[in-house]
Amino acid sequence: MHPGEGSGSTQQSVEPSVFTQLDDKIRPLLEKVGDLRPIELPPIEGSQQFNNAREQYEDLSGAIKDLLKESFQINELIINYLNARIKTRNNLGEITQTMNKLNTSHQHNKDRKNQLLVDMQTFYDHLTQLHILNQNIQTEGN
Repeated sequence: MHPGEGSGSTQQSVEPSVFTQLDDKIRPLLEKVGDLRPIELPPIEGSQQFNNAREQYEDLSGAIKDLLKESFQINELIINYLNARIKTRNNLGEITQTMNKLNTSHQHNKDRKNQLLVDMQTFYDHLTQLHILNQNIQTEGN
């Protein structure tokens, strides 16, 4: 196997890429319509009330960035435990149990990231509509 290949490597590179692509589309729209009211999305755990779409997006993108970092850390731990399992025959049951917990955490993290990426796409779609409406209002006003 070559570096970057193998189980999970594609997933790690795809999620940040999807996030970056959406982020690159959303940020210019926020410059134009970011002061408008927040968008209806499922609440993110630990979030507060938002004054506008810009604040809401910063919270959403921050949550995704945190999950991406956490995913990287979980993957590193899984690799460390796999290496420990390969190197030693002691405590295999304990190592396997810990790896199972890490895999469960990884799956939960992945599910949350996927949901937040769906929310991010919904946010982008709604922001695009607001931008178009805002342009139409400005055009009619001239």
